[in-house]
Amino acid sequence: MKFMAILTLFCVSVAFGAVQPAVTNVDVKKIDALASSYFLQKYKLKKMNLFETLSRVGADHVPPGCDPHYPPPNQNECIDVACNKLGTYGCDQQSEVSEVIAACRGVDADCVEASCGYLGTYGCDQMSEIVAVANNCRQIFDGRCMEVVCTKLGTYGCDQLSEVQQVGAICKGRVDSGCIESVCARLGTYGCDQMSEVQQVAKSCGGN
Repeated sequence: MKFMAILTLFCVSVAFGAVQPAVTNVDVKKIDALASSYFLQKYKLKKMNLFETLSRVGADHVPPGCDPHYPPPNQNECIDVACNKLGTYGCDQQSEVSEVIAACRGVDADCVEASCGYLGTYGCDQMSEIVAVANNCRQIFDGRCMEVVCTKLGTYGCDQLSEVQQVGAICKGRVDSGCIESVCARLGTYGCDQMSEVQQVAKSCGGN
């Protein structure tokens, strides 16, 4: 009787293990190669578009140092998003508006919107929560990065402030969200749904 019970438990554990996705180590070389391929195609297209623009308007009309992929964050958009999250009575005093303005300085509205979307209504409706989210979004040049990474991690991988802050750290700097989408699509669902995997992809896509 005891032998049969042990045998049954063994068979169940084997069967359960068979349906679980295999846990693999992060393949850094593969991710770097995929990211390099993405940027090569992107810059080829960018070069073609630049030549087309120059032929149309002339070189004198192109602002020096202009980077259309990373325009400066629109502070007013961030303020609108933050005040909408706070509600009518959370952003109707001069002191509250001033705090929001300070929090949104240099912050991308898309990042704030995405962060609050994953935190949920009650995770992003207080001034302290808005300030924490805005601080986390500062120095993120591509505001879509937050949305893209959280989508890969899934709803429950990005619904706590600590998790959103981890994603914020991944997205700091000039991480290209398009690159993350491209590389993750090539890696497949189970190759890009863990924090360590997405972190390496973001690093290969321009992160720290």
